Amino acid sequence: MKRASPWTEPRDLRRRSLSLWDIVQIVYALLFLILGLIILFRVFRLGGSPLGFGVGGGFVVVGIFRLRFVLRYLLLRRKEGRSDVGR
Repeated sequence: MKRASPWTEPRDLRRRSLSLWDIVQIVYALLFLILGLIILFRVFRLGGSPLGFGVGGGFVVVGIFRLRFVLRYLLLRRKEGRSDVGR
């Protein structure tokens, strides 16, 4: 069975559980963030270089960018649970 493309899936938040793919994406985002912070810490302790700060900062930015989607999803689900519209 062919998996539906994320671009054609409806943006319906009625499903109640996260898929395995969602969990993998969350773990990757956390790893990006942790790795970026480790790189920045080590570069700072070793005296710093523009390349090191750029790579570490890039990992932190990508991790935060990906976690932003997770946070938005969780906040929308919480808001949906409290809403009386359509009941």
